[in-house]
Amino acid sequence: MKKIIILIFVFAFLTVSVICESVDALINKGIESYQSDELSKAKDYFQEAIKVSSYSVDAYYYLGLIFMEEGDLSSAELNLKKALKIDPKWSAAYEKLGSLYNDQGDFSEAQDMFEKAIKFNPDSEGALKFFGDKAYQRGDFEKAKNYYFKLKDLSESDPEITKKLGFIAISENDYHKALSYFSQYSGLFPFNKDISNRVFLLKLALDKSKEAADIEKAKKLLYSGDLSEENVKDIFKKEIAETSENNVNQNIPRRIDDNKDSSNIGKILLWVFILGVIIAGVVVGYLVFIGRKNKESQEQDVPKKMKIKKIDSNKDISELKSLLVEAQTLNDTDAIKKLVKIICEKEETAENFIKAGKAIKEIGDIENSISYYEKALNHLKGDEYLDVLLLLMALSLDISKPEKALTYFTRIKSMRSPNIHLLIQKIQDFPKNLYKDKNLFSQIIDFIEEKGDHAKVISILEKFIEHSDEESDIHDIRIKLVEILKIENLNRKAANIYEDMIREHPRNLNLYVGLVEAYLKYKESQKACDYIEKGLRGFPDQKDTFINICLDNMNSLRSDRNMFLKVLEVFSQDDDLKKDTKVLFQNFIEEFNDEEANKNFYDFLMKAGFELESFELLDDFLKRGWLKYATRFLDDLNNYLKREPDDLPKIKRMATILSNLGRNAEAFILYKKVFEFEPANPDILFNLYKISGVLNREEDIVFYGKKLLFFKETLSEAIKLLNIDPNSNKELEELEIDMLIAL
Repeated sequence: MKKIIILIFVFAFLTVSVICESVDALINKGIESYQSDELSKAKDYFQEAIKVSSYSVDAYYYLGLIFMEEGDLSSAELNLKKALKIDPKWSAAYEKLGSLYNDQGDFSEAQDMFEKAIKFNPDSEGALKFFGDKAYQRGDFEKAKNYYFKLKDLSESDPEITKKLGFIAISENDYHKALSYFSQYSGLFPFNKDISNRVFLLKLALDKSKEAADIEKAKKLLYSGDLSEENVKDIFKKEIAETSENNVNQNIPRRIDDNKDSSNIGKILLWVFILGVIIAGVVVGYLVFIGRKNKESQEQDVPKKMKIKKIDSNKDISELKSLLVEAQTLNDTDAIKKLVKIICEKEETAENFIKAGKAIKEIGDIENSISYYEKALNHLKGDEYLDVLLLLMALSLDISKPEKALTYFTRIKSMRSPNIHLLIQKIQDFPKNLYKDKNLFSQIIDFIEEKGDHAKVISILEKFIEHSDEESDIHDIRIKLVEILKIENLNRKAANIYEDMIREHPRNLNLYVGLVEAYLKYKESQKACDYIEKGLRGFPDQKDTFINICLDNMNSLRSDRNMFLKVLEVFSQDDDLKKDTKVLFQNFIEEFNDEEANKNFYDFLMKAGFELESFELLDDFLKRGWLKYATRFLDDLNNYLKREPDDLPKIKRMATILSNLGRNAEAFILYKKVFEFEPANPDILFNLYKISGVLNREEDIVFYGKKLLFFKETLSEAIKLLNIDPNSNKELEELEIDMLIAL
């Protein structure tokens, strides 16, 4: 017998050694393949390692990375979580999960992961960058600098961080420090002339002078153009790849480097398992050995069953509880039912009722289990009360009784202040039946949304869509989902769902309205315009609806001039929407009141048949001296005056434009025509007098000058008007005579 036990120990030891060596070999081969971008091959090695040992934490981690690169984010998340379940202090795994959630727009989950990453590894680069960027975005530059400085100590070649530090320096008016950072940034892209030239010009501006104008010029220089990595992406890859080739192994985190204290946890657990097997083998061997010497002991365990079947209700409750444990071990259902009943009758406590409910549930009697949990409610309050109510809801759904689950949920809503976090946590683990009962599900969602936790509502709604089979339910829940997504400004995600729904319901106007609104808020101008055009064609009786969408989302349009122009262009092509489009253009002019914007409005008015209004708009151009498109305006006025030759306001505008362009002879002719109809108009007289001087027409100067004297009350005003020498008595006497004649 001793020899057998020794052989068992030796065999177990050899087995553990072989398994550990086998797992390590597979992991190393997998990492080599991963570093060589042989993802399929690497995946096979890691999956094989998991088959050999389910505690292979490295295998789960690298599988997570591979699935991330392949775009299978759910599998990536699952494997990274498995790695963390084995080693809950592995910073790199938290960092990768944080990046995954961040890319998906789940920022609260991302923040939670990065907080854990930095907790277990204060030098977690992903976490430092995440929190640094967050601080940078909200304008907390001091905090952002703290994160970025630490990052630069860890990774000197990060161009994005260097660039942001440069802009922070500018905001602090420390332009020399900004120059230093942007010079470093330029050094990371040595072959990019665009960036190098800007840094060089900035240096010239700063070295040349301390004057504000030069500083401002330098500042504009930095902000002009695109300083992002996109325009130098290929160069960046070539330059950085060469410098980082020798550090590949360092860039790919292994649990062994990140967390030495827990690096051998897989092997430890494996050893524990094997030792357990060894001990069990020894015990069995010992019992067999004893059994051979004493056959009577073979029936040693039989009386226990007999004892359980003959339950004495008068026994002490502690003995009854011990018997219940034995009955559960033996799976004696009758004994379990009898014992829980006796225990609960003897001692009516929440603990006993909950244990009874659990014991009965485990043998499959859900109805009876529910009755025990209900009795427990009478002895509970607060979170414990809520927890049991949620359990009762889940059990009711398990036996396809959603109406009963609804009664329990009604009791939850009646609680004074239920723990919403506990509710959400439990709801997400509910049976799939929850997602098939629209009434119950909608009430749960409304209740959670009322508490303001939109992120969790989104998660639960997405699960509903995943599990529901009824088309109408999916549509209604999708509508609910996109509404919440838009509230949370997840407009791109909302737009994708709207597009899916439109493919299924192409004649639903509300879907087009929601989709256009989502794209406007996301500032996806081309997509927004495409669906506006489709909507105008598909719903000819509801065209004004699409105008109203734009009016309701004016803040989005005003924040993006190009998008606003594209939207206006779409509506301008529809003759039925001329008046509505004019209202949109007026909003456009209010926001972008420059020469180009007014020219766009002018073109629309001319094209849409609002010719007279377009000519009135010319007054703004003339007041502001905008003459870039003067030739075009003259052509339009000339064509109009061919039809309406006596329209004096248009003649005046044309004359004014000609005068501003220096075409004084033509302007003089037009002003004279107006003078025939308005001989007492001082503005016309003054323009004729002024142009006469430019053209050296002495008779006209005297004629129109004398006419103007009628509008001057004092001699000094007349002197100033006609440029008379105040020291010339002769000229002053003549002027006084002319004024008397004019009066």
